[in-house]
Amino acid sequence: MKKPSLADSMSRFDTRATGPAPIPVSAPAPPVRKAEPQQGRKGKKQAVFWISEACKRQLKITCGEQGKTEQVLLTEALNDLFAKYGKPTIA
Repeated sequence: MKKPSLADSMSRFDTRATGPAPIPVSAPAPPVRKAEPQQGRKGKKQAVFWISEACKRQLKITCGEQGKTEQVLLTEALNDLFAKYGKPTIA
């Protein structure tokens, strides 16, 4: 028994004769809505910096021990830094 040729097998997948498959028409996408900042973030800016893995681990442990979030502890740390340099504690 003779195997069918590769060209014959692939011809059923050939879209050149029939053209590309039509793109289904769907409803237009809803307009993109700009997300409002969370209530606690209004009027605030993000500050990002890199710390070592050990420092991050210790921060998480301290959060657990104190029952506070990273946000609360880092805000406290910034206020301590500002006080050290005679600046108002505004964080």
